[in-house]
Amino acid sequence: MPRQSKHSNELLEDLIIHVRAHSVLYDASEAGHRDRVLISNIWNSIAKVLKITDEDCKKAWKNLRDTFSKLRRENMHSISGQAAKKKSKWSFYQQLTFLEKYLQEKE
Repeated sequence: MPRQSKHSNELLEDLIIHVRAHSVLYDASEAGHRDRVLISNIWNSIAKVLKITDEDCKKAWKNLRDTFSKLRRENMHSISGQAAKKKSKWSFYQQLTFLEKYLQEKE
């Protein structure tokens, strides 16, 4: 299978929407967060809707989440004027702000 190097912005936006609808994927306090079968079924259903593999879904999500987390840390440690500029550079930052309360404990 040829490796997908980049996902389109539209696909990534759809991925964010679908993941956001399944809080068990990112909220460790959810009862099913550690249920591997449930998590696998959710990733499979998201992948089916997006017409990509579940592995590609997970990799794309991890990349989005890690990038958001990194930019958020940088924004927290930079001058307020610089933070505003950094937020606007990455098109998915605002769409991923729902993750902030789930990342606070790890930072």
